[in-house]
Amino acid sequence: MKNILLPTDFSDNAWNAIFTGLKMFETVDCNFILLNTYEPKLANLMGTKSKERLGVIYDSLSENSKLQLDKTMQYLKKHHARSNHGFESVSISDDIEHAINRMVVDRDIELIVMGTKGATGAKEVFMGSNTVKVIKKVRMCPIIAVPYKYDFKTLKTTVFPTDFTHSYSKNELKPLIDLIGLWNAEICIL
Repeated sequence: MKNILLPTDFSDNAWNAIFTGLKMFETVDCNFILLNTYEPKLANLMGTKSKERLGVIYDSLSENSKLQLDKTMQYLKKHHARSNHGFESVSISDDIEHAINRMVVDRDIELIVMGTKGATGAKEVFMGSNTVKVIKKVRMCPIIAVPYKYDFKTLKTTVFPTDFTHSYSKNELKPLIDLIGLWNAEICIL
């Protein structure tokens, strides 16, 4: 069974990536693991004079994360249940790239499917800052970055970005080859 990680912040963009992952692998035996990470914003910690206040902030973020994951899981199990798909959820207090790196190792993750969303920064115009961080810092697992508002119907073309400074082994290319084989898609090397 393939373990696929679906990072989520519960935004429309994240929901779209979840639905894309479910559709893309609808015929494959998969365990989908939803991951939500949370960290208090620095502005919320500024002026924190007590450990109690910091504890309250973390508890609130943790409760909200678990509540939103529970709602998401209920929805997916009710509306997207398939006999060949399992669902789990994980809530972690950490930045997204460290949490994903831990999940890849601890849970034997074979693929990450996450959304992209434009921002105003130069590198983040095409992809959101979290997606850029994950692509830069998560090296042990392939990532499918789903464009914002992408409506998946069928996979026709897959883009494989490379600067040709690394020779890829068969094992490294296997997830890509499996995916294009599953959909009889073309590959574009960028």
